[in-house]
Amino acid sequence: MTVFRLHGLGFAGVLAELSLPSGQWVTALAGFNVGVELGQMAVLLGAAAVMYAWRRSAPLAEHALRRPASAAITAMGLYWFVSRISSVFV
Repeated sequence: MTVFRLHGLGFAGVLAELSLPSGQWVTALAGFNVGVELGQMAVLLGAAAVMYAWRRSAPLAEHALRRPASAAITAMGLYWFVSRISSVFV
């Protein structure tokens, strides 16, 4: 089964393939989405805590690593974007 994968539609397609009873489908989708959002918030809070501690302990290191870290994050984002866009058109 080919599913056009736009953000949430991919998750809905996977849940549809699980053959959940119709009464549990909405609950499963809502629970999954809440779990994803909580996971994203946990990662962001952890990253913010690390960055705050790092900034206070080594202010000069911040300037030496800011651009390389930003470049690495940008490169990963571009890679994921291109790979997902190319899979839509294949």
